[in-house]
Amino acid sequence: MNGTPSTSSSPSESGRARTFLQKNKEKLCHRLGLLEPILLSLNEKRIITDHEEQSIKSHSMNLQQNRALLNMVESKGAEEEFYKILKKENECLVQSLEQPT
Repeated sequence: MNGTPSTSSSPSESGRARTFLQKNKEKLCHRLGLLEPILLSLNEKRIITDHEEQSIKSHSMNLQQNRALLNMVESKGAEEEFYKILKKENECLVQSLEQPT
């Protein structure tokens, strides 16, 4: 089914990704770089549809696009896949956000 992530990982990995997104959502809204590779990967994994991708891109400001993406990821329960994709596409950002404060 389109729009539904299929993951077979342990609950701890999923929980870690969910916690990462919840804890860093506002920072991610401001610091996500290029969305295109992230959106492409999410679309290829059938987590988002073409229509949903266009809906995200329709926002005029990057901050709005980022927030729309993160809200969609959360609503679909796709935090783990998003986290994996983000680590691949922007490992420096993930490492920076995971640093203890």
